[in-house]
Amino acid sequence: MTSSFGGPVLVGFDGSDGARGAALWAAREAVVRDRPVRLVQAVESQWSPAMTPGALPGYPPEPDLDQIRQALSELLESEAERLRRDQPALAVTVALVDGFASDALANEAENVDANLVVVGGSGHGALARTLLGSTASEIVHATSRPVVVVRSEAAHAPGSSVVIGVGGLGTGDHAARFALDFAARHKLPVRAVHGRSASPFALLVERLTTEQRNAAAAEQDVADAAVVAEVEAWREAHPDLDIQREEIDSQPVEALLARAADAALLVVGSRHRGGLQRVILGSIGHAVLNQAPCPVAVVREPSDDQG
Repeated sequence: MTSSFGGPVLVGFDGSDGARGAALWAAREAVVRDRPVRLVQAVESQWSPAMTPGALPGYPPEPDLDQIRQALSELLESEAERLRRDQPALAVTVALVDGFASDALANEAENVDANLVVVGGSGHGALARTLLGSTASEIVHATSRPVVVVRSEAAHAPGSSVVIGVGGLGTGDHAARFALDFAARHKLPVRAVHGRSASPFALLVERLTTEQRNAAAAEQDVADAAVVAEVEAWREAHPDLDIQREEIDSQPVEALLARAADAALLVVGSRHRGGLQRVILGSIGHAVLNQAPCPVAVVREPSDDQG
């Protein structure tokens, strides 16, 4: 197993189409993992324009908290029934939790020892980003659990491979294990993508001395050898998996996105830095999380002081 998280697949739900797509994806993944699903709706005391009472079916015209809770409970139960119809053997529970969505979901994930957290790529809220919903963006920074962000259009697309980056493309040991485990569960090939963009020195090659050119070439050879060794280690650990190393002459983000178009999952890593209470997601991770059309898994690596 990728992690020791032994609880349910937790789904952040807000009634939006994005959340419904994510819930369906999570239900099918939970069956593969032999886990139950827990649908969680956060109850916030302040409402954005899109979530003003009355904006959704079942909401009262005035902000009465008891009525709001009742309406949300009915919404959750309705969604739970939809998931049970899609996956009759699946156990589904629901929960209303108080607080802002990202923090409430992170706390609930810890409380139930969630195996995985799944959220939609967009949802209700005035702060929703153009490409990525605010809750999805925040939850990847707030929890230690693996998070999968599922866009509405990707919820029903099976995908043909699992994509991970090698050679500094944001994938650490934990993220790699998650990706390989996912591929094994779904019997999918793995694409280990190595984006080889031109270095600043290469752009000035005519001005470099022979010694500098040789040093740059030697450095690239070392990096390439490390990538080969990394992928070979994965193949030895998973002899039944089809793991292909792909070198692409483009920027790392472009390389990953090029292979994400028909992927079942793209996996990136995040890291918890020292005394900070939030997770740091690198620039590559941010880019693919905002731009990848397929589901994206963000897997937390150990903090620097944990080794």
